[in-house]
Amino acid sequence: MSETNNIEPAEDNQVVENPVKEDVNDEKCSEVHTEPEPEISSEDSKESSVQVEITEPENSSEPLQDDSEQKSVQAAIDELIAQAESGDASAQLKMGRKYWKGTEIEKDVEKAIKFYTLAADQDISDAQYELGMIYLKGTDVEQDYEKARDMFQKSADHNHIMAQYNLGIIYQKGRGVDQNNEEAVKWYTLASKRGHSLAMNNLGQLYMLGRGTEPNPTQAVRLYRKAADKGCPGAYCNLGWAYLTGTGTDEDYDKAVECFTKGAEKGNIECKNALIILGNDESAKKETVDWYINASRKWGVEAQYRLAWMYMNGKGVYRNPREGIKLYRRAAERGHACSQYALAMIALEDVGVAQKDSRVLEWMMMAASQGLPEAQYRLGWMYQNRKGVNRDLKKAAEWYMKAAEKEYPKAENAIARAYMSGWGVQQSDEEAIRWYRKSADRGDAEAQYRIGTMYLKGRSVERDLKKAAEWYMKAAEQGHEKAIEAIAGAEELLKEAEKTQEE
Repeated sequence: MSETNNIEPAEDNQVVENPVKEDVNDEKCSEVHTEPEPEISSEDSKESSVQVEITEPENSSEPLQDDSEQKSVQAAIDELIAQAESGDASAQLKMGRKYWKGTEIEKDVEKAIKFYTLAADQDISDAQYELGMIYLKGTDVEQDYEKARDMFQKSADHNHIMAQYNLGIIYQKGRGVDQNNEEAVKWYTLASKRGHSLAMNNLGQLYMLGRGTEPNPTQAVRLYRKAADKGCPGAYCNLGWAYLTGTGTDEDYDKAVECFTKGAEKGNIECKNALIILGNDESAKKETVDWYINASRKWGVEAQYRLAWMYMNGKGVYRNPREGIKLYRRAAERGHACSQYALAMIALEDVGVAQKDSRVLEWMMMAASQGLPEAQYRLGWMYQNRKGVNRDLKKAAEWYMKAAEKEYPKAENAIARAYMSGWGVQQSDEEAIRWYRKSADRGDAEAQYRIGTMYLKGRSVERDLKKAAEWYMKAAEQGHEKAIEAIAGAEELLKEAEKTQEE
């Protein structure tokens, strides 16, 4: 039987608590929207992707000590207590940990809280964080989200990465505070910048859904890639679906399968489900599809979006565009920008649907107004090419600029062409090369090809055959057809450049 029957699908951005893992140093992280169990952090506050709950020590496994050893340990503890009582913050933190865990001393929750609090009052960030985790978990103490939030806030203000991440969780879930996705984005961003893979994954999901920020699938994919590079299974899942559906990146079936495979190897359930959907085991497919159908009915718009894609493409189910459109519309009406965009694109592109959606402009405008860069770019394209609207080059440039400012490569190239030709904006070679350079520096092949051509012709830049060849090569390495044709003469270009330099 498939594992899908044992796992409940998660609501969009829902935090689902996972079982405790045995190896706390294993570089793993949770499902798409999951929250790991709390952890008492190490003294240097390094990230642990698998967080474990605070547990009582197994004293029975500790080796017995002889009298002299016991006396020596007791003497060390007595000295540490004296230091803590005299105000030594480091000693207070150590005694808080010892009393909490029962390490070398009898467990005493009241004394643990006392020493943790003393250290926290002296702005020891680890003490603040660990005390926050105790209140968050509510093990051996009354659970208190407000106190947990206060402690995390103090610790996060001292740049404690785990406190920053957990503040993101608290605000995303509304634990002890009003739910506030803007604050969640803020704290996830801080933790992400310091390399926290779970924060990257969760932040990417908020960008994908447009919660607490404008929707930006391109930025979401960048975050998923970074989190996946650190081994986050949930990020492999999100990145795989992005490649599969062409959301925030070019559609790439092979890369999608590669991501799902890596995530499945790390135990991610939805990655396993995706591989089943794309595979040939029809009996397993039925159970997995039932899981997605259940998710789409009861939980979030992201599940509806993925199930719609399955119906549109006949993956895991018989191809049924009518059912796919129905699911896209259901998610779109709940404000899901990617579904709004999908409906508009279905109307623009003939995908064999009997009756096109007459609301193409309305759906595209809704998605663009939410800030979805793909929709903003496409709306600019519609105004430029007279598709469903009257031609208006000024409006086209305005929408291209909105998407370009979100680092959407196609829009950066489009606004660069606008500046080059002077349509919709005042002609400016300097602005054209600036926008092409932005896109090319991030690896966009079209922009690299365009810059190569500019150096070849000496347009907006000083003619430089060597640089022209270099940019053509970069684009050609990514499979850009025109660059490949141009690179055929690269050797001649380089020879001419070398000859010019010798002269």
